Amino acid sequence: MVIERRRSELVALVVVLFAAASCGSSGGTAKDGGAGSTGAGGGPGTGGGAPDAGAQGGSSGKGGADGQGGSSGKGGAGGGAAGAGGGVCAHEIDNPACWSERDLTGFTELQQGFFGAIFDGRYVIYVNSTTGTPDDQIRYDTQGSFTGAGWSAFDTESVVGIGYVGGAFDGRYAYLTPTMPENNGAAGQNYDAIVARYDTQAAFNTTASWSTFNLTRASGTADLTVPGFEGAAFDGRYVYFAPSAAGTTVSGHVARYDTQAGFTTAASWSSFDLTTVDAAAGGFAGVVLGGRYLYFVPHATSNARAARYDTQASFTAAASWSTFEVTTLNPAANGFTGGVFDGRYVYFAPASAIFDSPTIIVRHDTQGTFTDAASWGTFDTTAIQSSATWDYEGAAFDGRYVYFIPSHGDPLLRFDAQGSFTDAASWKAQRLFDVAPNSGGYSGAAFDGRYLYLVPNDLEDALRFDARDAGPLPATYNGSFY
Repeated sequence: MVIERRRSELVALVVVLFAAASCGSSGGTAKDGGAGSTGAGGGPGTGGGAPDAGAQGGSSGKGGADGQGGSSGKGGAGGGAAGAGGGVCAHEIDNPACWSERDLTGFTELQQGFFGAIFDGRYVIYVNSTTGTPDDQIRYDTQGSFTGAGWSAFDTESVVGIGYVGGAFDGRYAYLTPTMPENNGAAGQNYDAIVARYDTQAAFNTTASWSTFNLTRASGTADLTVPGFEGAAFDGRYVYFAPSAAGTTVSGHVARYDTQAGFTTAASWSSFDLTTVDAAAGGFAGVVLGGRYLYFVPHATSNARAARYDTQASFTAAASWSTFEVTTLNPAANGFTGGVFDGRYVYFAPASAIFDSPTIIVRHDTQGTFTDAASWGTFDTTAIQSSATWDYEGAAFDGRYVYFIPSHGDPLLRFDAQGSFTDAASWKAQRLFDVAPNSGGYSGAAFDGRYLYLVPNDLEDALRFDARDAGPLPATYNGSFY
């Protein structure tokens, strides 16, 4: 499990004690990509560019003080048809010419374990979950070369802290989700939940562009019931953080930040304990905005309660919340990590397949009743391959296809949302080693209007897939990626 993996990393870590902080302090080291020309991809309707030049979306949402979030930017048309694998790419998932690889270890000094990415309309920010030193956040400029000089890095360990998983974008600011309290008790230590925020209108590798808020010490004293979080989402005004655990105890304490108020002001933050609605509602790994509702992704392998919040209702009222036990659909439907919304359906990515047990993908029809099993569906991956026991961490949508991101060298799974969910013909399992020799395990992804970016969770290469012709981002894009 994700929580268990991170805890084992902490036992071997030289203990880092976090002080209460409300803004970034001095420190941080910038690392930029090597010299070289960048691609000419970019603005809407423009053509040309180098073969690996990216398309980018322009963000028109206003974040921060006015809280008018969301992104409606259109993807650029840049880039030619040839990919890193040679030949011609027509967006075939099994064509090496549609795939590019990039080794990021030169930036991270081998301290690398990315988990989730954030697309801000031009740049893709890879969120580093490592608890080692240094702790470099990586940024890719989609107007630059994927295999060349389009990259930069910034060591944020002394600026905002360590151990982040996923995040959200509000139209101006990118928020990184803190996980460290998941490790409370490891080596006899307790850790603070420190949310990090980056101003995307400022330089990436400057300390002043980053700020923090310590949720654990928001009241003025340490509150060890504040959990670690995994994943975040933005609804147009508020940023929500999905609670995972405090030490070995799963938590239902959802945190929310009002982007119309000051980031470092305690009154801008609120929380709600989902266990007051359902005692088994806790231990989430991801949160998805689907229309007016937020869907919290259950990570537990028993008592796998999905939770839904009505963003048009009171955050602290129990009536605003609903839960559903996913294992009632199939006992193997559990252990999810991340999800995605395609405009109608919310999908959960299964991450905890038990040996010799099938991998069950779950989706919910948002036009149905959340608590009614009839509005839910499952797909058993053994319909594709009889021995399939695959693990996925995160999902993405490109306007037609839903992608499930393989975390341990399993096949990338793609579903055609124009087809039947239960028909194996609507699914494609692509072995990444066949198209990208230096691939491995991935945790999360981002989509920029043309390319799908897979986020490496270890020392393997970052991957990019040329998914479609450049165009507007899907209408479901809300700036949150797990």
